[in-house]
Amino acid sequence: MAALPASSHAIDPAPVTVSFYLFNPHSPNEADFLAAFVARHGTLDYFLRQLRLLEPGQPARHHLIVAPRGFGKTTLLRRIAIA
Repeated sequence: MAALPASSHAIDPAPVTVSFYLFNPHSPNEADFLAAFVARHGTLDYFLRQLRLLEPGQPARHHLIVAPRGFGKTTLLRRIAIA
C-alpha cells in the first residue's frame, strides 16, 4: 500500500467563525421583553404591591434580592421598572 503524501494530512487552514450571544436583559425592546416575561410573577406581584402601598413622599422599604447568577434578578428589576 502506498503512503499518502504529507500534504494530504494537513489541516485546512481556512478561518473558522464562531458567534457568541451574550444575554442582556436590556437588549429586547419593551414590548418583546414584556411578552417574554413568563416567570417570577408571584415575586413581581409582591414587589409591585409593596410599592403601591406607599403614600407619596413616604420612603420605601429596602429589599435585598439574592440569587445565583442567571436566576433573573436584573430581569425582575427591569420588569418592576416598566410597571
